[in-house]
Amino acid sequence: MLDPKVSWSRAHDLALVYLALAYRTDSKLSVDEMDTIVDALHSWRSDLELDDVREVAMESLAVLLDRESADESAAAIDRLQKSLSDDERKKALDDVVRIARADGVFLGRERTFVSHLARAWGVKELAAEALH
Repeated sequence: MLDPKVSWSRAHDLALVYLALAYRTDSKLSVDEMDTIVDALHSWRSDLELDDVREVAMESLAVLLDRESADESAAAIDRLQKSLSDDERKKALDDVVRIARADGVFLGRERTFVSHLARAWGVKELAAEALH
């Protein structure tokens, strides 16, 4: 079992961003969205067992839902902007778009989230491609 106080990782930050998109845009988290999030995280951490990746996602979800940690997803976006390479930010943005479409509906709020994230990460041109 992972201890978030000891092992908070870049995968947790990615999960926070992915979950913020999937949950905060419509206050729902579908099974398809969660499965896509776990799959995306596993592509970043293929060294972990799938159950451990799910645990990372669940730990991040707990933080996202904790009212005292309201700004944590914004902090994760900032940390990832600094720690990910340009190619990694592009990959993460692709993951976000894939997660947004996982439930078969690409909401306006999800499009806005993708656009803001791309701007924050300096990959605006990719958002335009992904949103069409």
